[in-house]
Amino acid sequence: MAGPQGPPGTVAALSDYDCIDPQTIAVGEPLVFQPDASGVNFGTGVTTAGGTFSSFVFQKGTYQLQLTGFGFLPPFPNPPLTGLQMRIDLSANPKLEQPLSPWGGFQDAAGLLDLTPATKNVIVTTDNTVIQLIFFGAFNAQGSFNVSLRPDVVGGCGLVITRVQ
Repeated sequence: MAGPQGPPGTVAALSDYDCIDPQTIAVGEPLVFQPDASGVNFGTGVTTAGGTFSSFVFQKGTYQLQLTGFGFLPPFPNPPLTGLQMRIDLSANPKLEQPLSPWGGFQDAAGLLDLTPATKNVIVTTDNTVIQLIFFGAFNAQGSFNVSLRPDVVGGCGLVITRVQ
């Protein structure tokens, strides 16, 4: 027999960020963000420093990180690269007790890379945990490659961080 259901989760804080555009994202380097133009940012739990940043400082709590993105431009050698996939990993210091699966994406018909939208649940057990989203690469059988976001190509990425209780 199941016990009584607890109250539904509540949102304690929410922050909305955009990737900087333009930026070249090198393999092994963090994505660079700025506050979203919507200005949505309430509650506490996550802090950043400066107008652009690649690190987020988390306090103890349970969070949801929703990363979306499209139009990442791979290098265009001749002949063009095909069959590309991409991966973005979450890096935390100190390390999280529960590792997360990476965000992934695929090359679209136009040859650009698009992230598969996904929300990750993150449990932070130590105050002042520094989190970055690290670009693992755009890769195929030929190797791993950098990507870029450019204003002349429709694309971008966003990160919504929600602290739940």
